[in-house]
Amino acid sequence: MVQYELQQSLKFGKALYITGSIQELGNWGANPRRLTWQKQDYWTCEVNISTKRRDFSFEYKFMISDYDININSHREYEPGPNRIFRKKLQKYKTFKSIK
Repeated sequence: MVQYELQQSLKFGKALYITGSIQELGNWGANPRRLTWQKQDYWTCEVNISTKRRDFSFEYKFMISDYDININSHREYEPGPNRIFRKKLQKYKTFKSIK
């Protein structure tokens, strides 16, 4: 399992999502995973990675979109290259704000 946590203040009606190159993150498709809002504008998400390979890696990005995202929703991806998760599966991995 990998846990993502970011502190990000957003406008009402917006939410933070994660998408990536594996099925658990939507395969870069129309169904990214929405993180859950917590106190003090922390957003969290736990992802169960279904692999037993030791050299497993995947790419991902965070993005901001409508809370009830749909195919027509504008998606604002974090700037820069894709993030890469590599090697052994980790129980917790924490990230800082995307802006």
